[in-house]
Amino acid sequence: MSKLDTKQKVLVAIYTEYQKDTPDMTNINAQLLEIEDQVFNIAVQKLFNEGLITDVHLIKVDQSVYPVAVRMEWAKMTPYGLEYIENKLGIDPTMSGLEKVKETTKKLGEWGLDQAKDIVSRIAAEMLNGRL
Repeated sequence: MSKLDTKQKVLVAIYTEYQKDTPDMTNINAQLLEIEDQVFNIAVQKLFNEGLITDVHLIKVDQSVYPVAVRMEWAKMTPYGLEYIENKLGIDPTMSGLEKVKETTKKLGEWGLDQAKDIVSRIAAEMLNGRL
């Protein structure tokens, strides 16, 4: 595994935020991931449609196929989403949240995905500093 697609990068960011004791899913957005808003919105819609996340609000206008915006504040990983990302990253589901974030950072670094690694590292630093 050497590359994550946009949808998987969004899922990794959600997974990492989910590991906090009090996750704030509004932290997960297009600006954080440095992708276009529309690309982010479509990725979130795909993750929702595939049952990897739940409780997102997809905002559509008229007959639009894709959302023009998404509301992430209630987003949650589904059990299937957790299993998917932990299998993808080779993470032991019995690890603590902080251990999972550290392992995610390590894997992304090994794959040369510095941008995604930076995002996960920032969340890990928040966890370490007690700003959960």
